[in-house]
Amino acid sequence: MCETIKKNQGFSLIEVIVAMVIIGIVGASFSSVVFTGSKASTSNKMKLEALMIAQDVLEEIRIQRDLSTNLETWRSTHFTLDNGQWKAIRTRDGIYFYDTILNLSDYNGNRMKEVIVEVIPQNGGQSVFLATRFRN
Repeated sequence: MCETIKKNQGFSLIEVIVAMVIIGIVGASFSSVVFTGSKASTSNKMKLEALMIAQDVLEEIRIQRDLSTNLETWRSTHFTLDNGQWKAIRTRDGIYFYDTILNLSDYNGNRMKEVIVEVIPQNGGQSVFLATRFRN
């Protein structure tokens, strides 16, 4: 009588190692994509926040202009002269977060004012600039 010997078929050590390497490569590339997306999202959020701060400053200047307020006086009460630049510190949750730089200058023979607002994130991100001109 012949006895049939059943062979237990399984994965060899090499097959297991190759599978682990492939899974590791796929996992590493996936985590890289997730990290890059998260970093871009944070950067965009900071740019949007800086843009909103700059828009707020421009809107406040327009309001003061419409109220016939002397803009230089208003600037000196809301901004501090620091190394030749008018700066204001913006905070978020009480943490020093943005520098806001305001430049007011005469334009077109003193008939217009040019306003440039620069918002600089403290984490070294990109600055945001907004500018406008209006009649005196």
